[in-house]
Amino acid sequence: MGTAWFLNWKSSNRRSNPWFSPLDTFGYYQDMLAANGGLEAVSKWSQFYFVPGMAHCGGGPGLDQFDFLTAVVNWVEKGTEPTSVIATGKAFPGRSRPLCPYPKHAHYKGQGNTEDTNNFECRWDGKNRFESSVGFELFR
Repeated sequence: MGTAWFLNWKSSNRRSNPWFSPLDTFGYYQDMLAANGGLEAVSKWSQFYFVPGMAHCGGGPGLDQFDFLTAVVNWVEKGTEPTSVIATGKAFPGRSRPLCPYPKHAHYKGQGNTEDTNNFECRWDGKNRFESSVGFELFR
């Protein structure tokens, strides 16, 4: 059997997406991790991305324009695992940010324009920001 690749993204703002809780979707992902060998094993074929502020399927007070299709095609056909996906949106003209695979998050490097994705990196600081609703305070 061949390998299946799976990218999942979800709004991380409960107010912008009242239909499906981001915690429910993330719970599904955590269950998948537990059933398939943990984050290190699963991240070889599946990644989970939170999209701060995005409403259900787009819109909302966030950066909701991104191209996961190209990311997964490059992963499958070229073997290039996505390290981030660039997001923009009408809510913040001129702003771009990297969407980062869990457990990483966009971190400002400390220099340059804070509206430019090139001045951010995906980083994991050892904290699990999404295990409880407290972490969602960052995205309100």
